[in-house]
Amino acid sequence: MPLERDALKRRAALFSGPAVLLLPAVLRAQAATGSLDLDVHRADGGPIAGAEARLEAGRLDRAGETDERGRLFLAHLRPGAYRLRVSAPGFTTTGQRLDLGPAAYSLEVALCAVPCESAAPLFEPRVVSLEHSTTFGEEDLRQVPRPADPWSIARDVPGVVADRVNVGGSETALQSTLVTAGDAGPGASWTLDGVDVTDPAAIGSTLLFPDVDAMSEVVVRTSAVDVRVRTPGVQMGLFLRAPDDRWHGRAHLRDAPAALQSDNLPAALAGRPFLRNRTRHVREAGAEAGGPMGAGSWLWGSVARSALRQDTFTEHGESLQTTSAAAKARLGFAGGALTLLGLRAEKVHRDRDTGFSSAPEARWRQSGPTWLVSAEDEHPARGVSLLTRLSYVDAGFRLDPQGGSAQDAYEDFRGIFRGSYQTFVTRRPRLQAGIEAASARRLLGLDHALLAGAGYARSQVSTAASWPGNRVLGLERQAVFFRTFQLTGFALPTRDEYARTVQDRVEAYAQDAMRRGRWSLTAGLRLDEQRGHGLASSVAENPVFPELLPAVSYPGSSARIRWRDVLPRAGLAWDVKGDGAVRLALSYAEYGAALGAADVAFDDPIGQPPASLTYYWIDRNGDHIVERGELDTLRGPVGSGGIDPGDPGSVRSPNLIDAGLRSPRTREVAGVSEVALGPARAGLHVAWRRNVRALWRPLRGLTLADYVVRGAVTGDLFGQPFEVGYFAPASPSRIVPGNGRILTNRDGYRQDAIVADVTFEGRSLGRRLRWRGFASFTDWREYFTDPRLAIQDPTPTDLGPLQDAGPVAAHPGGLGRDDVFANARWMAGATLSAALPARLEAAANLHAREGFPIPYFEVGDSGDPTGGAKNVLIAPHLDSRRL
Repeated sequence: MPLERDALKRRAALFSGPAVLLLPAVLRAQAATGSLDLDVHRADGGPIAGAEARLEAGRLDRAGETDERGRLFLAHLRPGAYRLRVSAPGFTTTGQRLDLGPAAYSLEVALCAVPCESAAPLFEPRVVSLEHSTTFGEEDLRQVPRPADPWSIARDVPGVVADRVNVGGSETALQSTLVTAGDAGPGASWTLDGVDVTDPAAIGSTLLFPDVDAMSEVVVRTSAVDVRVRTPGVQMGLFLRAPDDRWHGRAHLRDAPAALQSDNLPAALAGRPFLRNRTRHVREAGAEAGGPMGAGSWLWGSVARSALRQDTFTEHGESLQTTSAAAKARLGFAGGALTLLGLRAEKVHRDRDTGFSSAPEARWRQSGPTWLVSAEDEHPARGVSLLTRLSYVDAGFRLDPQGGSAQDAYEDFRGIFRGSYQTFVTRRPRLQAGIEAASARRLLGLDHALLAGAGYARSQVSTAASWPGNRVLGLERQAVFFRTFQLTGFALPTRDEYARTVQDRVEAYAQDAMRRGRWSLTAGLRLDEQRGHGLASSVAENPVFPELLPAVSYPGSSARIRWRDVLPRAGLAWDVKGDGAVRLALSYAEYGAALGAADVAFDDPIGQPPASLTYYWIDRNGDHIVERGELDTLRGPVGSGGIDPGDPGSVRSPNLIDAGLRSPRTREVAGVSEVALGPARAGLHVAWRRNVRALWRPLRGLTLADYVVRGAVTGDLFGQPFEVGYFAPASPSRIVPGNGRILTNRDGYRQDAIVADVTFEGRSLGRRLRWRGFASFTDWREYFTDPRLAIQDPTPTDLGPLQDAGPVAAHPGGLGRDDVFANARWMAGATLSAALPARLEAAANLHAREGFPIPYFEVGDSGDPTGGAKNVLIAPHLDSRRL
């Protein structure tokens, strides 16, 4: 019946908003650090033993003495600008500035014997590792004009596509999905000073909104041989500033009132509906201070606040505010250095939309702080650099309806929610510990840079959602059917949602970077075990209709997901001329996926969107509240969600997890060519990726052979006729009660991606002028090698085109963003910054990319009891048209 499908479609919209927050997570800090291998020798090439080398960056310093071969290895170096000083008895002291990224470097240092008749030559550090990364130093972050958020920074990285475009703060306090070749966002990872701040429930997101003005470097990696990297997505490494040799502070204030806002909507789109917000006021302020506290010790702190006021596309005003406070200290400890970090960050979102039409009392107020504490110890021990870290992040947030939890909620005849709305509360703490050792050795005629580490992480996610008042929703309707039979609309008795999951991960990794002459060989292996299961939880019965939705006590999952991954890495590099001017490299890497809260809670009977039953409603007293005696029991239930309607009190979910579920896998082969031309460098990076064993959630017990065509959508699209069929199960009786699904691997399916990046950067005019640019091309496609295994419902839709060798695009979703698909076959960008007289600075930033795909579709009413109306794709390809 069309009316039943209308109820099901509306209910899916009501329950899908908060549910998308329970998604797979990345559980591991994938921090980017570098190393420096010094070779100190005389002008005639002989080694200098016992030379003292000191590497300084503000109050951060590393020092040591060269061995009998004149070598010194410094590990665990955070990216940034350093000052190197090398001295030895009987030789002049030399010093130079080094800009180091998250890579392994080799540097020759020549000292001139006293008396020195001519200055010793200065050599540039040579990259000997195989990382593909972009480092934004303090100069980039301070000078280049871009919004002060990390997603806008990542947009200036080759091959990284953000699903939002932040112009002048228009997307302040809103997170973007970061898409790169072969990864739609789940593989993104975030670290802050090495601490994992990736959200364990919201895919590819961060638990906090970083204060970019407090950062000294942001490192973005899209490909790595580094065994510390687990996932294939964008790796965001954020590094807080450290103080200099003296106390100092700084403050900033940026203000953009409505008078500075402009409208860039093209005239061709002015007369069309176009979902967009209009910025009214953006204000950002912050301050920081720090300095030395004694020998080898320092203290630093920062505070920041940003605020955005805007008119939403749903035609009301809203405000977003983020606050951040951080404190950092470094102390001498047992011959090493102990770094302590504490941080509090919070986002407050007032009048957040719950739907396209909501009264003020049915909008949310979002709040909830994130607390972070960590201790990191760097300790040298007999030629080995030991790095130990212990951290705890306590994060979460809540969505509270402005009408409160006591008021009943209903949707009026005009489709406007009134009274109140759903409450959503989540907590996401994580405890993490790890140890890593790095050392350099000479063995079998090869120089070895050795790295080994192990770690443990535990994340717990709890999610609770409940409708207010009597927990029965009334949906008023005025269609002919309802007026004819004197029905008010639909009544949806609901039961709360409450899910608790725990995920544990144990890791171990080892890597050896070997060098001899112009050749470098890197080999590494990463071992991961991820485990997860649901914890016990319970929900109360519906207070008005307890016989329909009784209380349920879930004892927890008897099944435990366990993934064991062995991820090899290998790379070979050739320094063609031996001076770092021309370098060629080839690498192979395998990446694994992360086990997330949604996967673990998939078979939790009360951990999915709130259970509900749908009846016709007769509002006998006209008070807009569903009460006992107002359900149309004669016609009986016309729909259900989240439960088996035949057994609503069951502690068994209609959903199952495949006992043989395996971790998805990404394989990558990459080649690099780099050329140095004086102070400028250019590079070419080409990579091929293949994704296999993708996760999907088909209906239980149905295959491609169980679907039959139910009709077709026809018409013309831009002058081209189309006729596309849509399908439904031939026998609804084969559908598992409650529309049960199974979480399993998608056999017979894969994705392939090819990406090519060209980069260039350099300085001139005595380092006063700096430029950087890139161009990138990506071809990302999906393949159905066995449609019988990889396809269930053959209806091509906007979310599932089902086109062999067709393009792939990420679909972030969210209110007003169901039509947003993110991919770009080409993109390019350039930045230019200059130091001018009178301590003035000038900079420009240009970014261009292919537009967002527009997958045109027509709605087909297939009569499918599990899906109803479907968005049938009518364009030749998902990205045939772009905006």
